[in-house]
Amino acid sequence: MDRAFFKITNVSDEDLDMKLVSAPYGYFQLDLPDVIKAGESVECKLMVNPEYLEKTFEKSLTFEFSDATKTRFSVPIVRRLIGQRKAVKSTAPVNPKTGAKSGK
Repeated sequence: MDRAFFKITNVSDEDLDMKLVSAPYGYFQLDLPDVIKAGESVECKLMVNPEYLEKTFEKSLTFEFSDATKTRFSVPIVRRLIGQRKAVKSTAPVNPKTGAKSGK
């Protein structure tokens, strides 16, 4: 999967500006709103950049809001590759007729 969605809900009684204050450089593209209206939820979209699609990682995004205390929270982003095999290069000669490796 190259994208994920997450929801942020503003449980306060005031509209809040939202800004991204920390993110790993180059890993993601984000589709985020600038403001979350009081009592409303917004859906955010995260897209993994192509050069990281075949890699595992543990990263996070940190957001800050415009309330009186400048509330911050972080969203963990974890990517695991399940059931994927890595090719292993063999240095042993292979018999072209049988496919068997020759050993010493």
